[in-house]
Amino acid sequence: MRTGRSVSAVCVCGMQRDVGTLPLSPALRTRLLAAGFQTAQELLDTGPCGLSKEIGISKEEALEALQVVRQECAGDAAKTSGGSGSSRTCTALELLEEEQAQGFIITFCSALDNVLGGGVQLTKITEVCGAPGVGKTQLCMQLAVDVQIPECFGGVAGEAVFIDTEGSFMVDRAADIAAACVRHCQLIAEAHQEEDHLKALETFSLESILSHIYYFRCRDYIELLAQVYLLPDFLSEHSKVRLVVIDGIAFPFRHDFEDLSLRTRLLNGLAQQLIIIANDHKSAVVLTNQMTTRFGQNQSTLVPALGESWGHAATVRLIFHWDNTQRLATLYKSPSQKESTIPYNITLHPEGSQEYQDVSRLMIKFTGNLCPFLLVLLLCSLSALHVNSWPKCKYRGESCTRSLPSGSQAAFCCQVVCFPSGSSLHLFQFVIFRTRVTRIIHSILEISALSTLPDVTEISRSLVLLLTL
Repeated sequence: MRTGRSVSAVCVCGMQRDVGTLPLSPALRTRLLAAGFQTAQELLDTGPCGLSKEIGISKEEALEALQVVRQECAGDAAKTSGGSGSSRTCTALELLEEEQAQGFIITFCSALDNVLGGGVQLTKITEVCGAPGVGKTQLCMQLAVDVQIPECFGGVAGEAVFIDTEGSFMVDRAADIAAACVRHCQLIAEAHQEEDHLKALETFSLESILSHIYYFRCRDYIELLAQVYLLPDFLSEHSKVRLVVIDGIAFPFRHDFEDLSLRTRLLNGLAQQLIIIANDHKSAVVLTNQMTTRFGQNQSTLVPALGESWGHAATVRLIFHWDNTQRLATLYKSPSQKESTIPYNITLHPEGSQEYQDVSRLMIKFTGNLCPFLLVLLLCSLSALHVNSWPKCKYRGESCTRSLPSGSQAAFCCQVVCFPSGSSLHLFQFVIFRTRVTRIIHSILEISALSTLPDVTEISRSLVLLLTL
């Protein structure tokens, strides 16, 4: 038998509601009262596992009962405080002004941002569906970093909650993305030299980004539902959170469910809770969903998992898919944007390497001070080329004597175009190693600083000589 708790020890705002007045089945109310439960707060403090043990019901039934209790308490609190609950009244104009005032979380994919109308919008639920390996988790990690970009750089200066149900969160990859984002902002600050940019960078670092991604690992649907229903309390303590990610909304619900009607009720309650979180805390909620096969009379198609009813939960639905080797993103559902499809790629983010940083800084400096007699166009391919297909490099029709390494070691193509006064275009193509890109650009910058233009042949021979060092 459970000992009753003192009512004075329980918090306010609907949590004091008597168990006998809750909209639960008579049999369940009888069990709760017999076990010593008096208020709604006591039920919520016990949790689904404890409630299941104390009154002898399944965990699923305990979860469903706690969902009802929490929703009733939230409704009571809204009525009492006149807050943003069901009693709130506003005009369409006010809603439009609120909508326009909400920011976007950029994805660093300009085509995808344009399709979404500026990025992933706050206060909305965005669902990203796709087959394994297509890039859903990559986008979630990118957003968890991008939400922290300072406002002076066009960001929302927020924090992120990352709920992982599949164990696919890779902290090393998140660190690479964060380092690239920081470096991108540093380059902008160096180019513009504005005081607010420099001040923002004092606290915008790799360490600060990773320390403001709050990670939760949920291994089954019970842990997931419990975490989501406890999330409002966490968000109240961390008011800067502007993104909630659930990476793998379908995974916990696709097995161990014999009662599909129970699954539907739990999912509907989960969707309603996520809508409340998005609206009340001015946050974007991003969900990833798996794909499943739907069999028709003559063909089968891939569709998002969890059924048709779940399709109404999200405000925006993106579907990632393949076209041979090309990744495509299709905006399948949106209240304000037309359906469209764009290609996208997942890169290795070379911005995090020291070589790329040096190259980027020098090219920004160089393009800001173009020499009238020299224009250099440098194109470093980010995808590796097997050097076996490049046995020799050509210099003005003559074979370069420099030997290239064998095997699968990567080489990159660099083109230097010189426009000397009164002469025709000379194009020299070199196959260079990635580790030597910086040396070549340094040489070009030194050449461009000379008061007189050396002979084009001498310039080219000097650059080729660098490759043989």
